[in-house]
Amino acid sequence: MKFVGDKLLALAKKETDDSHRNLLARSAVNRYYYACFLEVRELINHCNPKRKDDKFSHANVPEELASYFKRFCTNKERSRALKKNTILMVEFQTHKNILLQLSQAIAQTLNTLRNARTTADYEPDVLIKKHQNSFFLKSTKISAYKHETKTLLENCHKIRRAWEQCNDY
Repeated sequence: MKFVGDKLLALAKKETDDSHRNLLARSAVNRYYYACFLEVRELINHCNPKRKDDKFSHANVPEELASYFKRFCTNKERSRALKKNTILMVEFQTHKNILLQLSQAIAQTLNTLRNARTTADYEPDVLIKKHQNSFFLKSTKISAYKHETKTLLENCHKIRRAWEQCNDY
């Protein structure tokens, strides 16, 4: 999906018709959001297979992600077992911090992108503005959404690695 967003943004930059450029740039915002939403949903399903068949509301996914890792990291049995081994506890704390910090960051980014997607999809009177070679949705550069998408995808990968390490304890 990120690939599609990138292509749509590139097409928008070449488009000379204002209304076509507006539509292409709006669609890019939409694709950036869905790239993130689908990746986060897959991350939740990977880490919590019990939820695999659940349908996630777009508004609930950020909280679902953050609360799952919070519950996972505060599991009393895991904590009790780790307290017996100081070295493992230190390693676990490192991975726990990664999980908690990145899941919060991902949740915030997903909320930001969802709000942008909602504007792009449901508020046609809010036009995409072009200034020099940049596009803006309201006051935010669309390239910022592109960057946030890239960062979110990287953070999902980091969470998977940290979660797998924590799961080994």
